Amino acid sequence: MKKNEFVTLCLKIMGLYFILMGIINLPHLLSCLTETQISRWDFFVSPLLFFICGIILFCKATSFTRSIVNVDTDKESDIQFEPSDNTIRTALQVMGFYILAQGIPGFCQILANAALYYYEVSSIPRYLQQQQQHFIYLAGPTAQIFLGLWLIIGSRRIMYYIRLLRHD
Repeated sequence: MKKNEFVTLCLKIMGLYFILMGIINLPHLLSCLTETQISRWDFFVSPLLFFICGIILFCKATSFTRSIVNVDTDKESDIQFEPSDNTIRTALQVMGFYILAQGIPGFCQILANAALYYYEVSSIPRYLQQQQQHFIYLAGPTAQIFLGLWLIIGSRRIMYYIRLLRHD
């Protein structure tokens, strides 16, 4: 693997991460698009920007690589990059902990907001009450929690499939 190929790979992985962040926030985007009046435009902008940036980064990674790495590809030697299976499994688990650490606080915050709303709903006049749809906001953090747990607990199974793909 050459330096420019390695940088392209890293940029594509980062692009996939941004696309994933856009998909995780997709319920917010859909709820803003289906409402008759957009009251929270920040929920609309954030997922859209994550998604657009991820697609641009993934599709234009080679163009960005040319501006980052300025090497002559004919004279360039290969990078010796063969991580062991244990290193890859550890990296998957660390990534799982990272994703899990991002999902749990959001999940707990939404649950606390929902509990507080239903606790205080009796003090709100009947004509001002509205139906709360907290499940829309729980979809993203729940997906993060499940993905993080899968990467932590299922890293051996993932490594099994990676080994199968590597030997083909």
